[in-house]
Amino acid sequence: MSGEGLLASARLRAIVATEEDARAVIWARLAYALASVRPIKAAVDLADAGKTLRALGCDQLDCLTIAMDLEEALGLSIPDDIITRDRTLGQCADHLFALTQGTDQ
Repeated sequence: MSGEGLLASARLRAIVATEEDARAVIWARLAYALASVRPIKAAVDLADAGKTLRALGCDQLDCLTIAMDLEEALGLSIPDDIITRDRTLGQCADHLFALTQGTDQ
């Protein structure tokens, strides 16, 4: 695990008690980042987990902006292939969680 991944994991453990709570924090941060680039999608919820970023109206620049926001918020480096237009929100959240645990390749 990289130093950044350790930092992110430590940050999450400091504010959450369970894996479920950590996933909820990541989901909330992902929804917030999406709403910051696509305000009309501010009401993103778990029902949208199966929707791709493309289906939610995101272009490549939006995906880059979301990734940068998440990098800053979570304190880790996010590979280019994690936040893409063809991934669902659920897939993005799962990969982000794995990154914080040092298990995403």
